[in-house]
Amino acid sequence: MNPPTRGLTQEDLIFAARIIVTAASDTDEALASRLVEAGFSEGSAYRLVAFLPDGLARPFLRELGVSTFAKAASVRDTDDRWFEVQLADQPEYLAAIQLGEAHLRAEAMDHDLYKALISSTATLSAADKAIAAGHDLKGASVAIALNSTCHAPHVVRKRSWIQRFVAALKP
Repeated sequence: MNPPTRGLTQEDLIFAARIIVTAASDTDEALASRLVEAGFSEGSAYRLVAFLPDGLARPFLRELGVSTFAKAASVRDTDDRWFEVQLADQPEYLAAIQLGEAHLRAEAMDHDLYKALISSTATLSAADKAIAAGHDLKGASVAIALNSTCHAPHVVRKRSWIQRFVAALKP
């Protein structure tokens, strides 16, 4: 398969998923590097590593009863500060949700690849532990936190008009 040269398609996501699963023991930086070598932009590569597994898992978590998904992800930067980014601004996350929905409807990707990728998420791990302990996920909430600082420069941050105005005032 050729690397992506346009907006992300399902084939691009599946291509990225194969790379991520094949090298799952690598660091996030190494995974992103592999994706860049395969033709993804650096920003997209880091966002795929960060958001593809959770985006794919979201429709499955909804099927398990999770009803509230945080609209923002918490991201840690290299100064050990946390900030939030809107998940709706992350194209890789939105595309992954669509692929996850398509997979649940009509098995849009290899099911073993799907399972391997979503099972790597902290949210699915927490859901699995809750179910194993006898808890029902109906009405549960989930959030995403990117603890690895490598993602901070690559997430899409959209500033409000007031933030842009204040930044323009600074010398």
